Amino acid sequence: MLRRTILFIIGFPIFGCLLGWLIVSIIASDKLTAWRSLGTPPYPAISFASTTLQPIVLTQEGILYAYEGCGEDCWIPIDETSQDLLSSPPFENCPEVSPPHLDKVVAEGTTCDAYGPLIYTIRYAITENGNVWKWEMSRTGLYHPFVQFLFPVVGSIIFLGLGILGIFTSAFESLLDRLDRNAKARLSKADDVIED
Repeated sequence: MLRRTILFIIGFPIFGCLLGWLIVSIIASDKLTAWRSLGTPPYPAISFASTTLQPIVLTQEGILYAYEGCGEDCWIPIDETSQDLLSSPPFENCPEVSPPHLDKVVAEGTTCDAYGPLIYTIRYAITENGNVWKWEMSRTGLYHPFVQFLFPVVGSIIFLGLGILGIFTSAFESLLDRLDRNAKARLSKADDVIED
């Protein structure tokens, strides 16, 4: 009984703490989202001219193409006079992100924006074959150190509650078992008295 009590009071909260830490670590991981192909412009892309509103790439032939966001291979040619598309305001306070590995990257571009507590980061990449890729990550309050500390604490409290419930359940089962044994002993004594 003492071992079970120690397991419920100490083991369960430790498990809850580890589970809370694991959950917040998985949610906060940059590895949950995968790269998505935006296709290849009519000519293979070699660099980014802008990644502000949409990716604009420079191709091997010196033509600029903008991605229109309609799926794969939605590239339209633009001219260099489209300065509003090519202007890239500085992005400050972009969170450090580490997307999954992408092979043979020749150029990268990053953009981010804040929408209240949400920080949205997009990373673009061009691979050796001229294909353009997109990876996106949104970060919320889960990345605040207090929230990352809170998950394990809440996990410990929840599992401590479950541990206490387990102790009461175990004690109640022991009580029922003892009452059952006592009732059987009384019945056995009554049977002995009746036989005499």
